[in-house]
Amino acid sequence: MRPVPESTMTNGTTSGSTVAGIDGSTIVVRYKDGEKKIVVPPNVPIVRYEIGNNSDLKTGARFTVLAATKKADGTL
Repeated sequence: MRPVPESTMTNGTTSGSTVAGIDGSTIVVRYKDGEKKIVVPPNVPIVRYEIGNNSDLKTGARFTVLAATKKADGTL
């Protein structure tokens, strides 16, 4: 995905915030110090991480490695 001019991206988790409303592609998130309206275009990937195991690894499956140790032969 390519950045959109004048756009921002934040990766993080939420704690103590709630979704206060949804209007089309706009989400209102309410938190301790106020609220924000966030526009989510239809092409934006929304992801949720879950811990898996070896049986989840199948041809074509997408996955993310959060930590790995590089061995002397260059493999992880």
